Amino acid sequence: MRTVRELNDFWRFTKLPAGMNISKDNVISPEYEDASWQPVVLPHTYNSEDSAGRMTAADGGNYYRGTVCYRRNLALSFEECSGKELYLEFEGANTVAEVYINGRFAGEHSGGYSAFRFDITDYIYPDKDNLIAVIVSNAPTDYIAPITDNGDFTKMGGLYRGVKLIAVEPVHIALKDSGSCGVYITPRNISETSADIGILVKLDKAETAEAKAVIYDPQGKPVTEFFGRADKDRITLSGKINCPKFWDGVSSPSLYRAEITLFCNRKPVDSIEQEFGIR
Repeated sequence: MRTVRELNDFWRFTKLPAGMNISKDNVISPEYEDASWQPVVLPHTYNSEDSAGRMTAADGGNYYRGTVCYRRNLALSFEECSGKELYLEFEGANTVAEVYINGRFAGEHSGGYSAFRFDITDYIYPDKDNLIAVIVSNAPTDYIAPITDNGDFTKMGGLYRGVKLIAVEPVHIALKDSGSCGVYITPRNISETSADIGILVKLDKAETAEAKAVIYDPQGKPVTEFFGRADKDRITLSGKINCPKFWDGVSSPSLYRAEITLFCNRKPVDSIEQEFGIR
């Protein structure tokens, strides 16, 4: 089954301003010594101590827009890795992030406001320290909005949300679906007496699998169950909720919870939970 491990502590950080006598090849190498770097805990932004309201040196500010590096080690046992696929999830990195594992390029993401993941299974050495190095830059670009340097919108650079390691069985709910959880829930035909619920469960590849969805009401009571079989790389489930409790913001923040369990050869292999509202 899926396990999730938070990796928010034990990071070391440094800025890499232009002209600094240190290269990318240096900082992504496991042999590089980073003991002098600043220890940080995520979430972290390297602009938190910059001069508020003064962006450039010309107006007395020190708003840094450039490249930085985060590093930390990750140790996993043979038992934790055996038969598993390993994904590194970033909930947010502003604005461009390059990820390296043990000096090897794992992936790049552009855009500061969405989650992303990389499959790092083939880069991890069990029972050894594995180096995670993340190069982040909030330097101006001509392709990531907002493009303008004018106005009051600041791009606070860094790993400003959490990082997680997700370990899953080879058959699992999609982790390569553009950073989503792989589950999409759509209420339809809504009335005071009932609501039809459609659930799409994506898989990373075509599989022979089944899924069960248990729906819990806003008080945590199970109210119904849906079942479905895989059609190539997706499973569609549908059912009905009677007398639904409507979501209406602060006045009625009622949320249902779907517990999705994936089965392969009748054995549970993955499970996630997703909240949703009906209105």
